Amino acid sequence: IDYGPFGFLDAYQPGFICNHSDHQGRYAYNRQPNIALWNLACLAQAMLPLVDQETLKAALD
Repeated sequence: IDYGPFGFLDAYQPGFICNHSDHQGRYAYNRQPNIALWNLACLAQAMLPLVDQETLKAALD
């Protein structure tokens, strides 16, 4: 089982990066809300073909 990279903050560090391969800081602690929105957008994009456009419009209205 791969739990992936993780870490604990002993003190608040907004730019903390626990993934040593994340050189750009994409998954830094302070960027978690943005990356969560990006992940949700990718999920929505993958699900778009499963629902017709009118149903989506009605749900958003």
